[in-house]
Amino acid sequence: TAWQASGAVEEVSVMLSYDHEGEDECDEAADNGPYTLTEILGLVPLHPWCSCTVIATKVKGGFEVKVARKVGKFWYAEAA
Repeated sequence: TAWQASGAVEEVSVMLSYDHEGEDECDEAADNGPYTLTEILGLVPLHPWCSCTVIATKVKGGFEVKVARKVGKFWYAEAA
């Protein structure tokens, strides 16, 4: 992947899609992160019609992103 080739991304997490409604394997994957790039390969998509995504949560140089979570109908992510 481009992230692997860059050598900059150290960890990734699953971010639930905006229209994610019921609990399923996506919630478990989001809760069990972060993952290495090797671990995430083959994990997503998690099921047919899955629209969840993978976001970089830790890159070299110390920049980290707290995994986005849905609050009401809005998603939030914060830089750490």
